[in-house]
Amino acid sequence: MARRRRDALYRLSCHSDMAFRQLRHDMYRTHSVRDMTERRVPKLMGAAEIQTRLGYSRQWTASLINRKGFPEPVEELIMGRIWLASDVEEWITQHRAELAEEPEGE
Repeated sequence: MARRRRDALYRLSCHSDMAFRQLRHDMYRTHSVRDMTERRVPKLMGAAEIQTRLGYSRQWTASLINRKGFPEPVEELIMGRIWLASDVEEWITQHRAELAEEPEGE
């Protein structure tokens, strides 16, 4: 009787361990997929992307993004400042209407 109980407990612990590992694996996999589908990173633009979008020289673009009316960058990184593309596109629509019809990538 004791042996059967011991064997049953052993099987239960093995199954529990396997079930726990499978559950952990499933949670990790599901969590990763959910993160990839739910996490939406906004489109960002740096000075080079703004320059390409506007078709201006690097110097003129630098002057433009330093003006008071240009949108504030969302962050300043070691590589430079970055803006939300939607803010830049809105600014282009308001201040450079002739360029607003052709956003990059379309």
